Amino acid sequence: MSVVDWSRLQFAAAAAVGFAVWTWATAGSWSLPLAVLAALAAAWQVGRGRDGVAFTTTAVTMAAVVVSIFVALYPRVMVSSLGAANDLTVTNTSSAPYTLKVMTVAAVILFPVVLVYQAWTYNVFRSRVGASGPSADADAGLAPRGP
Repeated sequence: MSVVDWSRLQFAAAAAVGFAVWTWATAGSWSLPLAVLAALAAAWQVGRGRDGVAFTTTAVTMAAVVVSIFVALYPRVMVSSLGAANDLTVTNTSSAPYTLKVMTVAAVILFPVVLVYQAWTYNVFRSRVGASGPSADADAGLAPRGP
């Protein structure tokens, strides 16, 4: 890994950990230690060249940070700077019951479609981009060079 890649990784890890610590310090949460450990494990696994494990631990880091934010803020969705009386809560920001039913049906139908599309694109592009870089087929659209 080059020096630039390491500095970006370190910045991203520091930003994620800093945001999680700030959220925990302001509201408290039980998932902060999990987020910090997962971020450190991700950086360690990238250094060892284990990309799959690093990806998984990065996903756990992001999930733990999001969970810590929601747990710390619940039942508030957005905190008001004007005072607690003006906070947006889960109750006063929810949609009407009919809208929630329509959105549930749409999600049940469309979420599998998105997953199938993602699997298809992964399948198409995994054979075109390998460990050695883009294949020769990537240059097929360019005008041939010659004498």
